[in-house]
Amino acid sequence: MNLLHFITLIAKKIRNRQKIIKAFIITFNEESTISLTINHYKKICSEIYIFDNYSTDNTKAICLALGCKVTLFGEEGVLDDRAYLEVKNNAWKNHRDADYVIVCDADELLYNIPSKLNKDIYVCRGYNMYSETVPKSWDEVQNGYPQGDYDKTILFNPKKIKEIYYTFGAHKIDPKIYNDFFSAKVDNSSTLLKHMRYIGGVKKMIDRYNLYSSRMSNFNRENELGFQYLMDVEEIKNNWEEVKQKSLFVEDQ
Repeated sequence: MNLLHFITLIAKKIRNRQKIIKAFIITFNEESTISLTINHYKKICSEIYIFDNYSTDNTKAICLALGCKVTLFGEEGVLDDRAYLEVKNNAWKNHRDADYVIVCDADELLYNIPSKLNKDIYVCRGYNMYSETVPKSWDEVQNGYPQGDYDKTILFNPKKIKEIYYTFGAHKIDPKIYNDFFSAKVDNSSTLLKHMRYIGGVKKMIDRYNLYSSRMSNFNRENELGFQYLMDVEEIKNNWEEVKQKSLFVEDQ
């Protein structure tokens, strides 16, 4: 076997090797659905890391029982977007052995991930999903609608991306790659990001928003971060009905 043939074989093996993907998921009081999220990402991820903002329910115990590594972050009893941003911008940096990382909230689900991942950054197309009941699997939730301002980059290559630089809400990034002479290779179309917020009925949402509003830091209030949690009951009900009326069957293809 000559040297060129040997190099070709090695390159082919590298191309055909299954990609190592790790997930970094932020949680707070997700006991009714966190197992669905973990089981969804177990299909594609070799490791799942949970960053929990001091849940007061069984979220942490469920995550541990399902084999996830759990780290507490932020301040107990306080919702502060600065703590969330710290996790999303940095939690994955010690895992550059992974080919790709997924950095998301517990209600953000990736679908249609390309079989051949070869871009540095995937800008995922956002969908707002709706269900009156909590399903047994996220795959059962098929009603929703595209929401362009919810497109997010939650899938990227940590070997190429030195800094992701999410902004508050993680809807925008200002990435820095290792080699300043090249631009990041970006995919803008293939991957779906289903946002499972309107799930389980309007009462569940009202209770959750009330809990979140009671935890909001002064920083969040002063900077209007998480302002949706401050809606009154009638606003939440009207918002729920609006999403319900917009939601149609969503194809994964």
